[in-house]
Amino acid sequence: MGRALIIAVGVLFAISTLGAALVPVLAVHYPLVLIALNPWPRHIILVAPHTPMIPLVAVASLRGLFACVVAYEVGRHYGPQGMVLFERRSPRVARFVRAFERMFSRAAPLFLVLSPGPLTSTLAAVSGNSRAVTWGLSWVGFAIWASINYQVGDWLQPWTAPILAFLQRHLLAASVVCAVLVFGYQWIARQRRLKKMM
Repeated sequence: MGRALIIAVGVLFAISTLGAALVPVLAVHYPLVLIALNPWPRHIILVAPHTPMIPLVAVASLRGLFACVVAYEVGRHYGPQGMVLFERRSPRVARFVRAFERMFSRAAPLFLVLSPGPLTSTLAAVSGNSRAVTWGLSWVGFAIWASINYQVGDWLQPWTAPILAFLQRHLLAASVVCAVLVFGYQWIARQRRLKKMM
């Protein structure tokens, strides 16, 4: 189970990075593929004006749910022990996570709907919430947030339409620049992490 979870986390990271790297071409020609790879709010807002709402919300919420399923299983597999390991690696962030964990235990269903994602799903598993409740509430939360971001995208169309038009006119150059920036950032971040571990 541990190896499968590591692979699943790696796949999630890889597809999110790939989606971010290919934003220009995907936003212009394959918006639902972009959302399936990387459903960040800014991507939903960018493609909303030229993408039907129901398919976009469905894809975004299912992609978000996939991340929650993986995070829940990580929390269930590693449990509180995972939090201890996390604290050792990043004490500053761990303090925030511990504080959030205390708040979460008081109002888990509300957090799962209002703030769906890997952190709340992991905490739900660690604190003993059921899979069905966690995944159901997370899915509802993602659908709500995707719908809100879609409406924001509609409202911002006068500003996002010129961006999409620019990307379409300079698709190759924009794609190359975006890919270099994303993969370059990931490489630099990886080098920094490796230096800290030495």
